[in-house]
Amino acid sequence: MRIGAGGDRRANRYNAGMRTTATALALILVLVPSLAGQDLDFERHRNLQYVEGKDAHKTRHLLDLYVPKGVKKPPLVMFIHGGAWTMGSKIWYSNIGRWLAKNGYACAQNNYRLSPKVQHPVHVDDCARALAWLVKNAQKYGYDGTRIFLSGHSAGGHLSSLLALSPTYLKKHGVDRKHVRGVFPISGVYDCRSGYGTFRQVFGRERKVRVEASPVTNIHDQSPPFLVIWGDRDMAGLPRDAKRFAAALKKAKRPVASHEIKNRTHLSIFSQIGGKGDKASELILAFLKQVIGTE
Repeated sequence: MRIGAGGDRRANRYNAGMRTTATALALILVLVPSLAGQDLDFERHRNLQYVEGKDAHKTRHLLDLYVPKGVKKPPLVMFIHGGAWTMGSKIWYSNIGRWLAKNGYACAQNNYRLSPKVQHPVHVDDCARALAWLVKNAQKYGYDGTRIFLSGHSAGGHLSSLLALSPTYLKKHGVDRKHVRGVFPISGVYDCRSGYGTFRQVFGRERKVRVEASPVTNIHDQSPPFLVIWGDRDMAGLPRDAKRFAAALKKAKRPVASHEIKNRTHLSIFSQIGGKGDKASELILAFLKQVIGTE
């Protein structure tokens, strides 16, 4: 979200919105919809340590893995949690992991270290380390480590997009960028160039660092297909940011589809995924099938 003029005010709204998000999630975890229309069983592997050794964090270097039963080498979706890079947990999004597994896709959901204890690029580098671990352990857990989709909500939308677009992080950890077949960020942040509020805390004071951290500045001629979605009642600034990001991908002649989901807030756009008749769920499954079908 590029804040620009009035940045302090908008940054404060963003921070307040994320605090409201965290408070509401305790209720949402109880009220997430029952999964409708799926019949595949799955295995859930909880709290797998994706970083070993003295550098390992006991709670932030963990991931949960959902693998459908009866599906030979399913594609993998790595889903990154939101929380303004300062809070959040993989457990917030367990409905999405279960829903994807019941539809025949493996899903990994990782924690990562948070600000203010760390700054960029630690968050995205942790996510790259998680992805490298997932590629390495694909055979062990029975999914396809060469057919990977990235996704995330809010700050996770930023991290999944940056991980797919930047030439830096996957290469550093030995992951072939060709294995990332597509990205579907949800209510993400794509322009971090503002120096206000949360952005200063997370990305620091140097503008060149915030430019490098912005997915919108990392689009290139080999960018993977994107599905960009957000809610019509989303957090202030995010719909505009998403539209600009989708337009930039289109201008670069990269495959992209974008959709505003009606009657969805920053919370309900992900909490309702997997529910009967949910439009975002339908778009995501169609995107996954379309990309896989063109291979």
